[in-house]
Amino acid sequence: MKFLIQIVLNVIILITGILILSGIEFQGSLPILGIYGLVLGILNYLLYLFLRALWLDIIFITLAIFTIAVNIPFLILLGIIVAGIAISGFWSAFWITVIICLTNYSLSAIMHYE
Repeated sequence: MKFLIQIVLNVIILITGILILSGIEFQGSLPILGIYGLVLGILNYLLYLFLRALWLDIIFITLAIFTIAVNIPFLILLGIIVAGIAISGFWSAFWITVIICLTNYSLSAIMHYE
């Protein structure tokens, strides 16, 4: 259930990023955004735990701010994998990553609380 909620939130975040940020371009339909959210969720599930374990000491020293640096390559990679979405520029990827990180942390805190 949490995974499905995370996918829906990733799609909502991406739509918000497309509307607000100028460096994210979208050409396609809503199912492409769903695929984007699904692929992002799968990458986070499969690779994120490995990368966090690999860089755990740096994440601990920077008080988890380095997790943003871990997520930025995911978004750029997704822009390459999923056709129809282009993230141009570091700052666009940075800001959408900040929004995704804050939302995912909030979601995990809410789900853990319940």
